Amino acid sequence: METIHRYLVLSGWIWHISEKEFVTATATLGASAAIAAAASGATALTAIAIGIVVAAAGLYAPAIAAKIRAERAEADLPYVLRSIASEVEAGIEFHTALRDAAHLSKTLGADISRALKLYSRGIPLDRALKSMGEGYASDIVRRAFLHIAILYQSGSEATALKKMADELITIHKAESKKFSSELTMFTLIFVAVAALVPALFAMYVMIGSTILDMEMSTGDVQMLFLGAFPIASGLSLAYIYTRIPAYMRR
Repeated sequence: METIHRYLVLSGWIWHISEKEFVTATATLGASAAIAAAASGATALTAIAIGIVVAAAGLYAPAIAAKIRAERAEADLPYVLRSIASEVEAGIEFHTALRDAAHLSKTLGADISRALKLYSRGIPLDRALKSMGEGYASDIVRRAFLHIAILYQSGSEATALKKMADELITIHKAESKKFSSELTMFTLIFVAVAALVPALFAMYVMIGSTILDMEMSTGDVQMLFLGAFPIASGLSLAYIYTRIPAYMRR
């Protein structure tokens, strides 16, 4: 339960659902998938397997969401840091600089706004900012919030924020080149999963039923072609999507 709570925090879902509610919803989803599979004609073993896979995927979802959230934050971070640094150096009040920067990123902006709300309730702003940074599965984002907190405490120049923004832009350029080199491989993976594997399996079923006396129920075949293979294709697309540099998805 502690691991689930941690990933709910890192994914940002903890603001909307507790760990107990999440586990209950995931178990219900798995049971519903198993019942739907059995009702469509699948064997009991196949239905149970589908239910387990769906429930496991649901439990793993916060980890994926945490990764995507961290990547989105890292994608927006250079613009947020540059905005804060520029306004602070221009003599604009720090809280105003934070509010202006919050409009540049939906992900980071929500946590910056939460930090300002905590400050209005009496929590020191530097402590609130550090707390928001800890809610990301990214050392880069944590370090950025720490630098912002230090800037607020010290009132010194914002050179560190500008330097970090430049470093992130350099990283983004390197990630773009890497993805371009991997794009062909990802295309082949999707074609194999979406077309070749179902076609080869169809041939296997046809040959097995005529030559090898292999038997498969109609329900199992339907579940594979209407459920398993489309899900596999969707998962391959989802994997490719996660490999796209986050700043390219802005």
